[in-house]
Amino acid sequence: MVINTTRKHFARLKKKKKWAAVIAIALAAASITQHHYAARYDKTPKNTSKLTGQQWLNELLAGHPQHFYDAMGMNKHVFQALLHELINHGLHDTRHVSAEEQLRIFLYLAYPSIILKNNFSAV
Repeated sequence: MVINTTRKHFARLKKKKKWAAVIAIALAAASITQHHYAARYDKTPKNTSKLTGQQWLNELLAGHPQHFYDAMGMNKHVFQALLHELINHGLHDTRHVSAEEQLRIFLYLAYPSIILKNNFSAV
């Protein structure tokens, strides 16, 4: 009688372990499905600034020096000196893009590490 009870007990434990494994697999599959759905279909816009490129740049130039440095990768006076030098060598405003914006676009393309540090949304 004791042997039968022990066998039944072990059989129930095996069944419980199997069900626990099935539930764990089902939860993992549900988690993967949810992650896949969220990554592909539930998109939230990242760049929602209402500022144009020039307005964003003007805000940076008038704002806190650390914010400017984080966004541009250089201090304001260095940016201004570089801009002045480039203007002296022929850089000029075009119909739609200022010289300042042109320099910012160049920095955005030339220094990808700056892109990783901030969420640049004006380009």
